Amino acid sequence: VKRSSDPSVVLNNLYRLTSLQSSFSCNMVG
Repeated sequence: VKRSSDPSVVLNNLYRLTSLQSSFSCNMVG
């Protein structure tokens, strides 16, 4: 993670990644 990047952008990317992973795992389990 670059230090110059905006924290909000980083958080947004992290949230998107986690949401993608959770939905993927749900699809795998379901």
